[in-house]
Amino acid sequence: MVVPNDVVIEEEIEFDEGTLAIEDPGDDERLLEGNSETTTAARRPDTNARLFRAVQPDYPSSARKQRIRARVRVSVLVSKTGRVKTATVLKRWRLSEGGQARPVARLEHGLEEAALVAARRSRFRPAQHDGTPVSSQTTITFEFGTSEN
Repeated sequence: MVVPNDVVIEEEIEFDEGTLAIEDPGDDERLLEGNSETTTAARRPDTNARLFRAVQPDYPSSARKQRIRARVRVSVLVSKTGRVKTATVLKRWRLSEGGQARPVARLEHGLEEAALVAARRSRFRPAQHDGTPVSSQTTITFEFGTSEN
């Protein structure tokens, strides 16, 4: 939906005086430096997570019947054990017979769901930071209806 630039919204917005609670780390050096046991991901791991076992998505029969060609990019949060904790569709494209990719807002026929299932079942060598496995974010791209399916 396109909203014209000349539309004026006359709804009043109220801002409260909200505050953010901050805990004082005292003399605890680990907390002063931001190092605690609850750290979930390194900002810049020394080595990124690497795909160890790629799971190919099922090509839904309704998409296969209609010869739908598509590409789906999925963002995954990889745990320090190499398992996928979360998976989210970032981008999706319809592919032409010539291989041209056209971005789309949604893919039908269960293609996005199939990509998410495959992403969650994939396994990684976890990212490393200072020689220790850490959680990290990465992407996996799946194609449907190409020579790989």
